[in-house]
Amino acid sequence: MKETKWEALRSKIQVDMTKALDEKRALEYTDEMIRALREFYSIYDGGLVDWFAGLYEPSIRFDSEDKAMVERYSGGAGFYYSNSARDNYSVERDGDTYQLLPDAETTSQVFGFLSRSGMLDEVNGDVRAAFPDGEPERIVRFLKALQDEKTGYFYHPQWMSMIGTPKYWDSRQSRDLTYATSALSKLGARPTYSTPNGKEGDGIRYDGVKVDISREADATADTGSKRTSGYVHPRLESPEVFAEYLKSLNLAGNSYFVGNELTALSGQILHRDKQLATEDNPRPLATMLINWLNENQIAEKGYWHDDVKNPPSSPYYATNGLLKIATLYNNLKMPFPNPLPAARSAFNVITSDVPINHVCDLYNTWFIVVMMAINLREYSGNPTLADEIIAGIRLEAIPAVYATAKKMRAHRKVDGSFSYFANRSSFTSQNAPVAIKDTNEGDVNATVIFTYGILGFMFEALDFGEPIPICDDGDRIKFKKLIEKKIKNQ
Repeated sequence: MKETKWEALRSKIQVDMTKALDEKRALEYTDEMIRALREFYSIYDGGLVDWFAGLYEPSIRFDSEDKAMVERYSGGAGFYYSNSARDNYSVERDGDTYQLLPDAETTSQVFGFLSRSGMLDEVNGDVRAAFPDGEPERIVRFLKALQDEKTGYFYHPQWMSMIGTPKYWDSRQSRDLTYATSALSKLGARPTYSTPNGKEGDGIRYDGVKVDISREADATADTGSKRTSGYVHPRLESPEVFAEYLKSLNLAGNSYFVGNELTALSGQILHRDKQLATEDNPRPLATMLINWLNENQIAEKGYWHDDVKNPPSSPYYATNGLLKIATLYNNLKMPFPNPLPAARSAFNVITSDVPINHVCDLYNTWFIVVMMAINLREYSGNPTLADEIIAGIRLEAIPAVYATAKKMRAHRKVDGSFSYFANRSSFTSQNAPVAIKDTNEGDVNATVIFTYGILGFMFEALDFGEPIPICDDGDRIKFKKLIEKKIKNQ
């Protein structure tokens, strides 16, 4: 089956390149590109299925002196971030102790791997088909228990002590909202309470008890003639408050952090704009944000980091910020300024001789090319320029594919997983402790990026169609049996 897909890919590449090159050069290009892609695919092996299944926790146990919290947060199921998270009870950080437990982002990312690796192709993408009967419901219980009934956000019990302090980043709060609602959706479920990003609640609690959510309609904000329901992030209370927040951000010196925080808020910005809209200004927050970004972009490079005033630590630094901000433009469905130099800035660093510091250094480069093409086609009304960018990059792509594979190998572990840094995973996720520090191991975040993340965006950036799957239905069946074994052995 896979060889048939390889032949189909070869045929597509050769046909496409014949339009840009003479027949002889097109054939040479095709042969070398297929060799480069096979070298890339050789990084993956069947160990991934065992590794992901090994991180499943079928019966989460939260420890606390508060019996109500123990009852609420125990009994569900989910996935650990890494082996050290699974194999250790807790982790120390800055004098505080945090229990190591499964989390919503990791669980949602595992679902993403199942969906995009090819494992679910024969079951119409149904995540539930990868689990034994009853397990999807246990995962739903875990996710629903995290939701705060007052705000609609999702908070993990192991990080409760961080909330309300500088340790708890806005991006952690926003990502948990996004990933928890996404995971619930893939399981055919909804959050209990309506959320700040506009997801409607179903009124069914984690323990199956039905609750009255009609009171949400009474939670109002002062928005002039507009009446709104649900919790509003403090930064998004009004255009005036949002403007002051933007003034506080160091875009030229730390575009990655700024972009990361704003992108995490983008779903809430879209939802809040519906509440604040007026006839004269239907998108007050999004418009203000995009105008501010447009005014501060370095046009000839397409990114925001000021290389002169703030010399970067690596050639990847500016493009990391560019990726976050490019994603923000697309999330808000706004035209991106200067897309050609942005795509070129990103693509040029792929073949840099400088080793990547972490997985996103490599992932973001291919992702940016895709973001530019999507923006040009869908939000800028210039599909011709998108085609020209893709065609130009494709002609130079063979060294980039080899370079990508080489840089990825430095992060690969013997069990088939990948680490965030070359010799260790990141022991925090958006500043929240998730693993044992300085452990040379793979982690879910890095592994999903190095698998379906980079692979998918590389194929899309080169207009090669869908990637050849790295897994199949046999892997789904194997994964399901491994989960069954975990349940029996708990």
